[in-house]
Amino acid sequence: MSAGLISDPALRQQRIEEKRQQLLSWLVDFTWTTPAIAGEVMGLKTRAGINKTLKQFESMDLIKSKSLQLGNSKNFRIVGITPNGLLWCDGKNNNFKNPCFDVERVALSTINHRLDIQRCRLKVLRHNELIWLAENNLPTDLDYRPDAIIHFEDRIVALELERTAKTRKRYQQIIVQHLRQIKQGHYDQVHYVSTINGFAIRLSKLFLSIPTLTVKGQQILFNEDLKNRFEFYNFNEWKLLMN
Repeated sequence: MSAGLISDPALRQQRIEEKRQQLLSWLVDFTWTTPAIAGEVMGLKTRAGINKTLKQFESMDLIKSKSLQLGNSKNFRIVGITPNGLLWCDGKNNNFKNPCFDVERVALSTINHRLDIQRCRLKVLRHNELIWLAENNLPTDLDYRPDAIIHFEDRIVALELERTAKTRKRYQQIIVQHLRQIKQGHYDQVHYVSTINGFAIRLSKLFLSIPTLTVKGQQILFNEDLKNRFEFYNFNEWKLLMN
């Protein structure tokens, strides 16, 4: 018998259902993902096992897959949730307000950014005590929407994934919006995370160089207490929620 093969039909069906719900729950949050990330979500180790499982779910009209051309690279395959997949996902509230997969709405310019967010989610995937609010599920009353909001123990953290720099003026505006939402109790801190080596430390220096902020036409000091609301991490070093 092959290693890892479940011989009991009932247990085998239970494991299939677990994988199905794990993937559908992920896609309710993120709409689409890559086969590799889907495999990690479902706890599958081999490419053959991942492809077999995805084909099975695609034949059930729970997901669909599309190949995209990114620049001069080879085709890039993604899988996304269908309306039927939203219907069959358990354990999520108001699934139907979330979008289903439409390849025409996938912006090639933001694919890497959106996958970085999913990679951060993977780092804390098995922490059942954590509440992760992905972009699809953020509160509607937020004036500025971070990439995710994470509830963990006694902390609430807004997550921002950065790959390229904005202007200093734009960061000043974003800081004011974050501080307003911190004051309103939406979260306590903001974590800037980047998969680009060296980016986080440079962004930290940029934030530290800002002396004042403009709030309702008035200049206020961007003091140490306010600056401490913002933390900066290289992706590989972002471990706070894993302690």
